[in-house]
Amino acid sequence: MHRLCPIILTILCGLLVIMAQARADYDALRKAYDQLDLPKAKLLLATMYRNGNSVDANIDKAVFWYLEAASFGMPEAQVAIGLLHHRGEGVKRNHGQAAYWFRKAAAQQSPDGENNLGTMYDLGQGLKQDHAQAAYWYHRAAKQNLPDAQFNLGALYEYGLGVPKDVKRAYILYAQSAFNFPYETLRIRAEIARDRTAKKIGAVELAKLVVKVRSLTGGTATVQTKTGISNTRTTDTNSNFTELSTASNIVDTPQDIGRLVQYPLSILGYKPGPIDQQLGPKTQIAIRAFQADSNLAVTGQSDKQLVIELMGAMLLHWSSENEMRSRFRF
Repeated sequence: MHRLCPIILTILCGLLVIMAQARADYDALRKAYDQLDLPKAKLLLATMYRNGNSVDANIDKAVFWYLEAASFGMPEAQVAIGLLHHRGEGVKRNHGQAAYWFRKAAAQQSPDGENNLGTMYDLGQGLKQDHAQAAYWYHRAAKQNLPDAQFNLGALYEYGLGVPKDVKRAYILYAQSAFNFPYETLRIRAEIARDRTAKKIGAVELAKLVVKVRSLTGGTATVQTKTGISNTRTTDTNSNFTELSTASNIVDTPQDIGRLVQYPLSILGYKPGPIDQQLGPKTQIAIRAFQADSNLAVTGQSDKQLVIELMGAMLLHWSSENEMRSRFRF
């Protein structure tokens, strides 16, 4: 029993951290909603639906909101929708569309967009294979310290693809990548590549490179800590998606009920009665009608799913309203 206590405590602490992060994501959505920051709110909604964070996971809704945010020029959304097209997740697999969205993000100096566009050129997916172009985009992302791009560019230099073969430069890039990777499995992969190239460099030159890497990273660099060969020359894509659980008690106060439930229902034409911050009969009838129209469980009660769905509906309402104003100069 005593042995189980630390395990149980660790699990409980982990759940608390996950729930705190989930609540933080909800709070970020609410802040963007309150400030009418439509692009950011749409991007947050997309991520929440993709990960099932505070709402039921729904890839179709995630795709919809990613496209909404991408249409505003959000590079994070453009990268995300590109990844979905690349994987065939929620949409039909289409490498051409993936490259299209990665290029949109890369044009805004998004390191993920640049790296992923480079990967499409590198692998000849959706674009004619062109290692020189791959090196160009990897280089742009590597300058922003994206470890995926540093690894990929290192591979091109190691094998002389699209750039002159340069094992020393490959070593530096692999070492930078290993230093910058936050994920252990990817860091180990970079360390293996770094150590593989180290074996091809003389001891004196290697010592100089180690010093150079230390100056570039501000950290330490070892000559060889792992052995083995990586079978994967390049990384497929770079994804920043995070798996999160759900948070509870989102509608905390009567003021929230009035502002986040009754007000949106009224604007959307569901007639919840007066905005009195109470879940009275008229409000419950309005909730049930909205839930039915939104393919939600029809409960007539206010919960986290309802609030987020209402925020989404209001974002679409405001988007349409803003579009009409811009067209007709109201």
